[in-house]
Amino acid sequence: MTGQSSQGSLLQFPIRTFSGGPTNSMRGAAFLVEKYSLGKRDEKKPMMVVDIGGTTTDGGLLLPSGFPRQRAAFSNLAGVRMNFSYPDVTSIGLGGGSLVYRDKGMAVGPASVGRRLIEDAILFGGAVLTATDCAVSADPTLAIGSPDVLAARLNLSPEEIYNFQQAVKSKLEQAIDSMKTSPEDLPVLLVGGGAILAPSKLKGASEVLRPPWSGIVNAIGAAMAGLSIVVDTIKTIGTKTEQQWLEDIKKAAIDKVVHAGALRSSVQIVELETLPMSYVENKARFIVRAAGDFDYNAPSLEVAVDGMDDANDLVNLADDTKTSRYELKIGAGDFSNAAAEETGDLRSYKPKVQDRVWYLSETGIGWIATRCNILGSGGGGYPFPTAMRLRQMICNGDVIRVVDSHDVDDSAVVGGACFGGAPNVFSERLPADELLEAQNELMRLYKDPITHLNCLEVGGANGMQSFAVGSSSNLDLPTVDGDYCGRAYPVLWQTTPYVYGDRQPVYLPMALSDGNGASVIVSQAKSDKVVERLLRAALSELGSLAGVAVAPASNHGGSEGLYTWLVC
Repeated sequence: MTGQSSQGSLLQFPIRTFSGGPTNSMRGAAFLVEKYSLGKRDEKKPMMVVDIGGTTTDGGLLLPSGFPRQRAAFSNLAGVRMNFSYPDVTSIGLGGGSLVYRDKGMAVGPASVGRRLIEDAILFGGAVLTATDCAVSADPTLAIGSPDVLAARLNLSPEEIYNFQQAVKSKLEQAIDSMKTSPEDLPVLLVGGGAILAPSKLKGASEVLRPPWSGIVNAIGAAMAGLSIVVDTIKTIGTKTEQQWLEDIKKAAIDKVVHAGALRSSVQIVELETLPMSYVENKARFIVRAAGDFDYNAPSLEVAVDGMDDANDLVNLADDTKTSRYELKIGAGDFSNAAAEETGDLRSYKPKVQDRVWYLSETGIGWIATRCNILGSGGGGYPFPTAMRLRQMICNGDVIRVVDSHDVDDSAVVGGACFGGAPNVFSERLPADELLEAQNELMRLYKDPITHLNCLEVGGANGMQSFAVGSSSNLDLPTVDGDYCGRAYPVLWQTTPYVYGDRQPVYLPMALSDGNGASVIVSQAKSDKVVERLLRAALSELGSLAGVAVAPASNHGGSEGLYTWLVC
């Protein structure tokens, strides 16, 4: 962790030390930019920092405030979801120790010799071809290792050197593109010991900057660590306006960080967020972070962390008059959060398709989850928990199948599976067997069993629920590739069966289950809008979330067939 922290804080929350490394690099880069007046920087626009180390390349956006961009919601570290502050960093397997494969056209990484670079690389007398070896072969003037030894033992052709440089360039450009939030080019600041691998021009970069001392940028960031504090509280809008509450909380955050040992004249608000509470009337959540330099003339720099006795309660929801609990973080490493997942390469992905049946893999689940997340702007719930569950099922040997709608014969009976209720509850409550129980309850009303499954909306988590229900360990049924709206919509009647169907309502009978022993059957109603009202009334009694199974569809053709309804 950058800077200093109280012993009690580190002992209770050692995970917070994880954020130190990436943020040190970002803060150190900000210092070098200001120190050496690098580039044509627009003070109102961010810069991109690309830190190339021995094994990975970490990139993130440096905001005009000099602090890294924060992750908008949760954080990911090595694919693990975390609920604490972490820099918004994209990591790829590219560094000075990355292995280079001559038999694969000079492919680079992601495997690496890591800390054994000075032992294993050819440049240092070893026998492993690394990215550093190739970089020095391309430019012998680089003062690294023993170029004479390298020249005697490694003879790369101009074509091989070119292919290596293009492989590195392609990886960096993909990482830069994944970090950008707009199509316009941004300045790119190259730092880290592995920055020698990068070219002088990169697609997506308005300019490529290499500051002096960039190889020790992490140490610079640690040396300039300061103090920060975050106030995270919920207030009632009405007793005061939102802006009035915001001003009060900003003042409280500044006072707290000064009390903790920061120099008041250096304190600035580096994070400001207001989040309306979706299911609580007239409530809003305020998150304000203040940061500043140490005041070395203060009587004491001993820091007491308020509220650390309860890690799960940073907000007092019951009493607006009490001072909110807050989390004190010291050092530059705590101003941001980020995901550090390896960037996938879509071009190398090959789905497993046999006899026109797609057998999903963990990689395929990841791509589908990304698509569902993009299409889920209208609802459907966040797909990450479902994707993790499906990946675990595949690891345990489950088979998940997808078929084309044109391969579904006329005798097929296609069931629909989705969750109904509040997306917030879906994110907070682990799923049980709601969907499976709802399907079983509904099938008790039918003579013929369903032969396929279909998702009602492809957006959000609902775009993936039929995979879990139809897996080989559950109903062992294939999912038809398509849905009933092409994205996510908040109500059932905003779907294609309602638009093109001849009957009203189209989704009855319907079954709901809470996964805890309670089920509801809706057998008849005058219209789908009435069904929607009945559904929402039932959901309020089932914990605001339930698995839903709707009346099966057939593929008999006409205005009520799958061919008419499906958005493929």
